[in-house]
Amino acid sequence: YRVDKVQLMNDLVQFKTSILDLLTKPDIDPVQHLSQDISSLLDTHFSAPLRMDLALTYKCNNKCTKCYVEHKREITELSTEEWKQVLDNLWEIGVPHVTFTGGEPTLRKDLPELVEYAEDLGIITGIISNGRAFKDKKLVDALVTAGIDHFQITIESHDEKLHDELCASKGAWKDTVAGLKNIVPTPVYIMTNTTLTPYNTRDIEKTIEFLDSLGIDHFAANGIIKSGGGKQEDFALSVETLDDVVTRIMKKAEDKDMSFLWYSPTRYCDFNPIEKGLGLKQCTAAHIAMAIEPDGMVLPCQSYFEPLGNILTTKWKRIWNNKLAKKLRNLKYLPDECVDCPEKEICGGGCPLNYDAPTNICKESFS
Repeated sequence: YRVDKVQLMNDLVQFKTSILDLLTKPDIDPVQHLSQDISSLLDTHFSAPLRMDLALTYKCNNKCTKCYVEHKREITELSTEEWKQVLDNLWEIGVPHVTFTGGEPTLRKDLPELVEYAEDLGIITGIISNGRAFKDKKLVDALVTAGIDHFQITIESHDEKLHDELCASKGAWKDTVAGLKNIVPTPVYIMTNTTLTPYNTRDIEKTIEFLDSLGIDHFAANGIIKSGGGKQEDFALSVETLDDVVTRIMKKAEDKDMSFLWYSPTRYCDFNPIEKGLGLKQCTAAHIAMAIEPDGMVLPCQSYFEPLGNILTTKWKRIWNNKLAKKLRNLKYLPDECVDCPEKEICGGGCPLNYDAPTNICKESFS
């Protein structure tokens, strides 16, 4: 997608070779064979992440009590021109993909302008949003015209009352659904994401059926992130419950011929995504993905509020080689029982925030 002809031909040749290998070499395990590139990616020594999440603002028109951003977290926001300089810097260091997030990124009126600027540089762009502002079709059209590559819209339930309660915002569900209806007919890739809690998993199948009825073909789910409001214990699913819930989700997705993506990295001894057929999942903080706060401070990920430096004033090498960043990349945060585990390099030990809040199931995973 959006590559030159030479790269496209190379990819096609590689794909053909993989298929021929599977057909002609009976000893090849298809899962391991087709996952080789993914595994090697985790072993690759990068000089910058493959994706940077840009929190344009921490303001939001929802007040989700489980949000990983603390509601009292108020930070000075960069101007439009400063964000353009951020994008220039990211292009310079080799970051190929950004997502505009928050808070709620649509509260920034310059969002289409920033998307267009990034696209003109050659950066892949996405938006993570609660979707409420997209009830205005003009905004959707402006972003499509600007070149946006993908949308991810948060929806917590098919049930209007429950969604509004989880978002602590009356009218949120109606706005989000209206927004989804405006995005679905566009040619841009769209998926939804649902944070699993004890409250919206009781009839999660109905939520999937509802998404299908809207024309959504791809949806994702994640567990609670133990940061900000997510530290409240009553929001987290136990690992035991998680297995059953994810099994139910996978079955309904298969019945509806929908694509399901599981985000959260877990310790494989607790919940093994490979055995479940969900693929390799591992925390990617300060490696595959990182985040930038509204004032330009770089974080290991959206949920890990330990600044590594400022993208506008700190040299990138200093940020990338920050002690915390290296600690996360080298899995130096793992407890003793994980250090000698043979699955350590694939599993990664789950979310680093787990070790401050043991029930955490985070979503910042390799997918």
